[in-house]
Amino acid sequence: MSNALPALVYAPARPYQGEHGVDVLYEIRQLPGGDRVLPVFTTRERLVAALGPAQPWAQAPLRALRALMAQAGVERVELDPDITEQIWRWSPEGLAEFEGEWR
Repeated sequence: MSNALPALVYAPARPYQGEHGVDVLYEIRQLPGGDRVLPVFTTRERLVAALGPAQPWAQAPLRALRALMAQAGVERVELDPDITEQIWRWSPEGLAEFEGEWR
């Protein structure tokens, strides 16, 4: 079994209307201890299992996400984390409302 890190990962993310057009906003989660992390997953199925089926996501290079989060002051990018029930999740209703506003 290889211990190599994946080149591409799945991250909680949603579209965002920025100054220069549509961009991606990665969703940071705050852990119960206060650390801010970007959870990333090796498969879409793992993301859904951890954050629920309503979670919007984007696939991106792990290396790029680590650099972006370091610039943003996020403590860490965590690969396939064990997510507790206290972590915020999208609800189907919240996602539908967001999608309605986005269109």
